[in-house]
Amino acid sequence: MHSKRRCLKLYQSLSFLDKSYETSHFFKLILVKFELLSFELQFAHFTLALLFAPNFTAALK
Repeated sequence: MHSKRRCLKLYQSLSFLDKSYETSHFFKLILVKFELLSFELQFAHFTLALLFAPNFTAALK
């Protein structure tokens, strides 16, 4: 989350420097890819947790 905030601040500061469509579009694409990667990592973590949760709880009993 912290790096996402830094990325957003960087994007906002650069969009003031250069208002050209190409530059802003490029950074928006980077942010979207960052969001997708973050979501995929969270989903993978959730899936792994579901996979190992039954075995883990059985081992505790």
